[in-house]
Amino acid sequence: MYDVILPVLHLYFSTRAGSHTFLEGRFLSLAQAVETLHRRTSSETAMAAADFGALKDLLIKAAPDAHKEWIGQKLAFANEISLANRLKRILEPFKDRFGSDADRKRLVRLIVDTRNYLTHYDPKSEHKSADGMQLYVLCEKMEALLQLHFLKTLSFSDEQIEAVCVGPQALKEKLNLRLT
Repeated sequence: MYDVILPVLHLYFSTRAGSHTFLEGRFLSLAQAVETLHRRTSSETAMAAADFGALKDLLIKAAPDAHKEWIGQKLAFANEISLANRLKRILEPFKDRFGSDADRKRLVRLIVDTRNYLTHYDPKSEHKSADGMQLYVLCEKMEALLQLHFLKTLSFSDEQIEAVCVGPQALKEKLNLRLT
């Protein structure tokens, strides 16, 4: 499993080692770590591989010759699930730790909107993005999510994870933070 999640560990520990001067860099590394963790531990796709392959072939075949290569490039990763769906799946085993359905939905949306803004800096989406204390809370929540998955990967029992989550440790504090 170490080899599978090694890039996730690199991203996670880069945020712990203080290599990010700005909170935005920390956020982007954590968002990438969460997305990479799901991508490397799940084979889930938007549709069955055979169905997608047939659809992709049909679309490329139907495209004008001048656009076939471009269409093929655009469709290369079109069967990947979205970041929002990856976040929902990776939150699922620990959903009770991240509040109500509405809290989790808001968390996912804010992570996705903030990641999109900080990746593209589109002024039209800036208002949907977190900053300041809200960005800090998102970082703490994603760090807690990764830590929970690391504990599970290390074969901690549910009872042991519960003890970490309710004890005086930093994980409890991260889980108790609220978005404003």
